[in-house]
Amino acid sequence: MMPHPERVTRNVMMSWHPDSWGDQDTGGDYTPWMRMFMNARVAMG
Repeated sequence: MMPHPERVTRNVMMSWHPDSWGDQDTGGDYTPWMRMFMNARVAMG
C-alpha cells in the first residue's frame, strides 16, 4: 500500500486519530503528515 499524505493534511480529514490529539494536535490542526510538506517548503527556500 502506498500512503497518500496529501489526502490527510488536517486532523478533520483523518478517519482516525488518537484521543490525546483532541481536535487539534500539538502542531495546530495539521496532522503529522503535513510536517513532510512544511519541511519540503523550508528545504526549497
